[in-house]
Amino acid sequence: MLEKLVALTREQGRLPTSRALVTKAHNDPEFPSHTVFQRRWTKSELVGNLLAYCRDKPEYADIVMLVEPLAEARAPTAEDGSSTKDQSYGFVYLVKGHPGEFKIGRDQFGRPAAIRAWSDRVGQARAGA
Repeated sequence: MLEKLVALTREQGRLPTSRALVTKAHNDPEFPSHTVFQRRWTKSELVGNLLAYCRDKPEYADIVMLVEPLAEARAPTAEDGSSTKDQSYGFVYLVKGHPGEFKIGRDQFGRPAAIRAWSDRVGQARAGA
């Protein structure tokens, strides 16, 4: 499979895009489907595996020169030196309050109860006004 990817990389002079993989698979019955690559590897893993496959073979020196800068660019590092695994995901929310008033917030855990409580306070203030 990587051999086919090497041939397409040589043909295009760069790492093929996912659309190029679709087109090649459509036009060449011997070429694996683009979903084979997508299911097996992320783009970063594909670049790393292609580089590892080609690095020790002198006939693939041109592929190594094309792919090596991509592998370095895709290396996951954070600017502050911490690993990207320390990053966390969260939620951003927008709640409408009084006319023309909105609350924008962000939360790592997403606290619907806190949002409901804020919304209830606004509703009670409207009812009392």
